[in-house]
This record gives sequence, structure tokens and C-alpha cells, in this order.
Amino acid sequence: MPEPVDDLGQLIHTPAYEHAIAGGEAIARLLGHRALLPEHVVLAVLLDPDSLPSQVLDEADRQRLVSDLRAVMEDADYTHDPSEPPPDGDAFRSGPVH
Repeated sequence: MPEPVDDLGQLIHTPAYEHAIAGGEAIARLLGHRALLPEHVVLAVLLDPDSLPSQVLDEADRQRLVSDLRAVMEDADYTHDPSEPPPDGDAFRSGPVH
């Protein structure tokens, strides 16, 4: 892996980036969450069939990931307000869902 370069300046926000962020915001709103979190963006990327992660994963793996993420994010115990501490045993914050 190449070494990071410190003098690149501000990175350009590509259309794919903007699409992922907008998709994450839409998912957060749809789920009634008050904050945009990385998991919202990850779900948006997985739901976009044109995204690189979606193209790399086979359909069954992609659908399983989407299903697992949605199940955790729709759970009543899911903490979606960053000002609230996660509840004890919060599987999403402590590790991957299996």
C-alpha cells in the first residue's frame, strides 16, 4: 500500500461520494435517526448496484450484509443519537453482526 501524502490539500468530493452521502442521509431519515453515521453511508453504498463494493461482492453476500445492517439499525436498542451512550451489549458498536 502506498504511503499517505500529507501535502495533497483538500480532497475532491466526487459524484460517487456525494451520491453515497446523500443516500446515507436518506436512509437515516427513513429510519427516523437524528444523525448521519458511517453505517448509513455503508448501507447506501451496498444498496447502489453501481458502487465498487456492490460489484465486488456476489449478490448473496451483498444481500446478507444489507439485511444484517438493516436488522441492527432498525432494532429498538440501536443507538442512533451520537450524544446517547450505546446500551450494554450493543452488538453494532462492539463488533460485526454474524
